[in-house]
Amino acid sequence: MPSAARRPGRPRRRFRLRAKPGFPAWAVVLFTFLYLPILVMAAFAFNKPAAVALSSYHGSNICNIPPTQIGNITVWNGATTCWFSAGLHDPTYIPAILTSLQIAAEASVIATVLGLCAALALARMRPRARAPFDSLVYLTLVVPEIVIAVASLIFFVQARNYFHAFPALGKATIFIGQVVFNASVAMLIIRARFVGMGDALYLLI
Repeated sequence: MPSAARRPGRPRRRFRLRAKPGFPAWAVVLFTFLYLPILVMAAFAFNKPAAVALSSYHGSNICNIPPTQIGNITVWNGATTCWFSAGLHDPTYIPAILTSLQIAAEASVIATVLGLCAALALARMRPRARAPFDSLVYLTLVVPEIVIAVASLIFFVQARNYFHAFPALGKATIFIGQVVFNASVAMLIIRARFVGMGDALYLLI
């Protein structure tokens, strides 16, 4: 019997990956820092006006109090849902909501088409030639959205200053920014699907 033979009935050793000490605590701190402000903002969307504003208001609907007279709303004054109905009936917000939905619908279609074309082109490129394009695409996922937004604003302003034919800040620039950002995300999703297709991809193209 060879010496290297395993004894019958001997259990195998299982290797378990263990996180470094302090890593779970750091992850909790990081996610708390990222998502706690969002939760606080969502909770304070149901906040009532300050007690001083309520005492001086004699109407029936507290959400009719002008924003300049609602008092201190950085502290919790009680729960109410009337702000949402007031916002949906405010002529200031309805056009902005409709414009956002229109831009989102148009940008999603254009970005999907561009992402599909880019994924098909990159699938046929050699890895060395594809590396620079992959780096540019992955930057949209690594760089925070606020940085991309500020950089896009600066670019659009400077482009308008040097090229007067470039559209001014407005619906057109929002559409361009959404298409550029969403096209890279769509390309990554479509490319991941192409990898799962294997050789069937080449039969399509």
